[in-house]
Amino acid sequence: MRLLLVEDDVRIHTFLSRALIEAGYQVDVANDGKTGEALALEGIHDAFIIDLGLPDLDGLDLIARCRAQGS
Repeated sequence: MRLLLVEDDVRIHTFLSRALIEAGYQVDVANDGKTGEALALEGIHDAFIIDLGLPDLDGLDLIARCRAQGS
């Protein structure tokens, strides 16, 4: 299973991605909402883990935008 983790806090995304990789997942990390949106729209991920408090694009807005574009 391939996951997309969108998290701007380096400590948090490092911790989470390591734990998920150790659990057997493939993990791609985006440090901001714009990059997260671009990766999400590639259509290669099975699930997203999105921080709701991103500085450039609110996590809920990111989810809505991805859904509107079919992701």
